[in-house]
Amino acid sequence: MKHQPALEAEIAALYTKGEDVFGSAEKFSLWMDSMLLPFGNRKPKDFLDTSARIGMIMDELCSIEHGVLA
Repeated sequence: MKHQPALEAEIAALYTKGEDVFGSAEKFSLWMDSMLLPFGNRKPKDFLDTSARIGMIMDELCSIEHGVLA
């Protein structure tokens, strides 16, 4: 998957946040590869193509971080 430099920076920030929220890169990677209801039963990793969709993943991580599970 080829990304523009701005998206690459957003993806890097997302992975840093995800590792912080989940406690490890491995746990975050498993979450990114899981079919999840907030993403229409799709994998979050399928949403890395635009800034807006990366923002959706970041929003979900923030909800998890603050104990808001929908």
